[in-house]
Amino acid sequence: MKNLFYLFAIIIIASSNFSCNNDDTTSKDSLTISTISVDSFIASPEKWINQEITIKGTVSHVCRHSGKKLFLFDKNPDNPVKINAGGQFSVFEITLEGSDIEVKGKVIEDSRIDEQYLTEWEQEIKNSVAD
Repeated sequence: MKNLFYLFAIIIIASSNFSCNNDDTTSKDSLTISTISVDSFIASPEKWINQEITIKGTVSHVCRHSGKKLFLFDKNPDNPVKINAGGQFSVFEITLEGSDIEVKGKVIEDSRIDEQYLTEWEQEIKNSVAD
């Protein structure tokens, strides 16, 4: 059985909306952007690659070093999605931890970890230890 694991990041574009439970009824975009939960996203992440979405969840962690990353979860905190601040978006506030938020941005594939990747990585480590 071959398992593929995907790590995805949602890049926040400078013009994107970022809200903490705020209702924004004025939409200037003619395109419909899907609002999905973290669990819905994790169920089929590949269908969202290169699309703009709004994802909602609870903030489990904000990077204290740069403030440019946070992690969102839905029902299970062990299944988070990483959010990276991009464009002209400055930083995420530490006070967001524990808050329910919605983030609008573009889904990009950060990295793909599969059996081949792990085999190559293992060989690379063995080679570096042997040196």
